[in-house]
Amino acid sequence: TKYNLQRKETIITQQKLDLLQRNFLLYGAATGFLLLITFFGLGFKNYKKKQKIINDRKNTQNNLAIKDAEENERKRIAADLHDNIGVQASAILYGTELLQQGDNEGKFIVDNLRDTAKEMLLNLRETLWAMKNNDIPAADLWIRIINFCKQMGKHYTHINFFVQGFPPQHIILESAQALNILMIVQEAANNAAKHAFANNIKIISSYLNNKWQLQIIDDGKGLNVELALQKTDTNGLGNMQQRAKQSNCIISFNGENNKGTSILLDVYPNANYTGGSIL
Repeated sequence: TKYNLQRKETIITQQKLDLLQRNFLLYGAATGFLLLITFFGLGFKNYKKKQKIINDRKNTQNNLAIKDAEENERKRIAADLHDNIGVQASAILYGTELLQQGDNEGKFIVDNLRDTAKEMLLNLRETLWAMKNNDIPAADLWIRIINFCKQMGKHYTHINFFVQGFPPQHIILESAQALNILMIVQEAANNAAKHAFANNIKIISSYLNNKWQLQIIDDGKGLNVELALQKTDTNGLGNMQQRAKQSNCIISFNGENNKGTSILLDVYPNANYTGGSIL
């Protein structure tokens, strides 16, 4: 009986040992499998990270190459405009000045040609300025507006031009956006001087509620905004609306007959903002 009891105990002990060995092998295999998966997972993650770095470098290089190509193309177009249209406009302006000594009707035609040539040269100069720069600080654009008002004051000596306020120093504009804003201000000032017969034209700069506000005010004959937008013989206000929409801006017109006109332009630095116009 004692021998059988010891034999059974020995068998049970052996069975426990075998079970322990199998559990150890099973847990060891499972642990090794998990370690293997972890190793391959980390390796794959590092591989993806390296691939991302390589792709980012390639994208950066491609973007730089595209940017350089665009910069070279912009300079080439600017040079072509200067060499071709600029020379032709200067020739027209010089020819009209020589012909200005004719009769009254001829002088009227010559004056129109001269004004057209001057506007062509002005638009060409501003376009070249914008094309030569990729990003334009608001301060540089404001200086451009001030210089434009000084030039207007030389041609329209009977009109008082006032420039007030300061531009936001932290706002950087794309070249196309800056050009459109400048063209809107110039169009508004030209309309006030030529068509509204204003005596005072004021351009005010301010920064409110995360937007740059430009206001052009005159004391001219005013206008009916709705009727002006319906006219088909002129596209002044329509062009300003279109330029504002393309440049993340909101433009609003306020005018009454014999009470002057006020144009407010809100410039939003956020490129995701969709601009428009308000009457």
